[in-house]
Amino acid sequence: MCGAPSGRDHVVCELCMDTRQILQVVLGLIVLMIVATTGYIIFTFAKPTTASVVQQVIVEEGVAIEPPNPWSLQGGAAIELVKAGRVTAPAVAPAGEEPKGKKGKSEGPETVQMSVGELLVRPGFVEDTLKIAKAKPSGWKVEWWGDTKHGETFYMVRYALKDAEIEIGPTWLVNLDPKRRKVVPKNALARAVMAPLGVEKDPYFDKREQVVAAIVAHRFEAGINLGGALLNYFEGRGQSAEGDSILGWTLEHDRGTLYRAFFQWIESGQPTYAEFEFDYEAKGLKAVNLQAANVMREGEDFVKRERAVAMPESFDPTQPAKKRWVEGACSNRKLLRKNAKVRDQCKALAMILSQREIVESLEWLLTSQVESSESFKECQADRACRWSAVVKEDGVYNVSYLYKLEGKEERKVGWEVTLKGERVTPLDRTSTAAWRAIKPRD
Repeated sequence: MCGAPSGRDHVVCELCMDTRQILQVVLGLIVLMIVATTGYIIFTFAKPTTASVVQQVIVEEGVAIEPPNPWSLQGGAAIELVKAGRVTAPAVAPAGEEPKGKKGKSEGPETVQMSVGELLVRPGFVEDTLKIAKAKPSGWKVEWWGDTKHGETFYMVRYALKDAEIEIGPTWLVNLDPKRRKVVPKNALARAVMAPLGVEKDPYFDKREQVVAAIVAHRFEAGINLGGALLNYFEGRGQSAEGDSILGWTLEHDRGTLYRAFFQWIESGQPTYAEFEFDYEAKGLKAVNLQAANVMREGEDFVKRERAVAMPESFDPTQPAKKRWVEGACSNRKLLRKNAKVRDQCKALAMILSQREIVESLEWLLTSQVESSESFKECQADRACRWSAVVKEDGVYNVSYLYKLEGKEERKVGWEVTLKGERVTPLDRTSTAAWRAIKPRD
């Protein structure tokens, strides 16, 4: 303690007081530093932020934003140029009245002058003249062709008709260059619009049935045709689910000798299609998308073997209709005259057997499911593989091919045949694929 100090003790007491003061000063400085630091942190992170607005975009020197080509914005003008074209069309009069118009050069049908736009929306023109029954108009469409070899002033203009998921229709190539302004039909449908009175003279107009027949007849190295490849392709995809359906072929002449062919179907609720390009003169077939390539691969990978023959020996589809039954009850004219039931049954069966492409497609499907043609012949001999025609109601028959191959369950491919009007309706997925494979949708 420092009370009543003497000499040496007094010195020690003063030293104690100095040390205490020094410690108090140091402690005060530390407290001040802590307070200052805390205040700075609070000021730095708690102060309000300010937003900075960039008034001008600085573009790196040498990099410029390229404005759109002014020609690319003229699609509407291209459409109007096509619609304004004048054509000579057959006159149409209300029911019970004579058509009003001018006579043709050789006293032909009454005609009228009208614009392309007016003609395309005239009732019945698309169905009766363009021969397109199922597709529905979806309006004018335009595509700038500035990136093609034609040049920046060119457009492709189409009056679109939607068939299921595919758009087809008359198409024109339009040049908007003021010095060379021109509208040229690109496909046969457009030529039919520009000259509806001479539509039958166009070698590529309304050739859908011929094109489909030629496509289905396309042969692969193993001998299988495209119809058989299609049937095997759908067989390999398993049983159909609810809502699945096979829609068939949509055809459109594209340009020159080329056609675009789409085989459409719905699978798992999703519409899809196999797209092909077909050269009508060279009979060349090319897959355009993945689905078409898969169908083609089905034919290319098919193992070469003798085709199973499902056509009855008693029927010859190459003969005239009245001579196709060459033996058996259906060839007995005396029996057919007396027995109407047998006669109708034979006629119903002949309606399916006469479709040679359908029968051949079915034969390739059967060929893929047996080890050899001999085993298939044994199936026929045992009557496990056979044709059947059973009456459903008056004038309506279910015609089927039944087959039970090598210990497997019996299966049936069937069609409903209505004798009046000779109408055929597929009854299952395989028969639908076989029928749609040989028939255009229209």
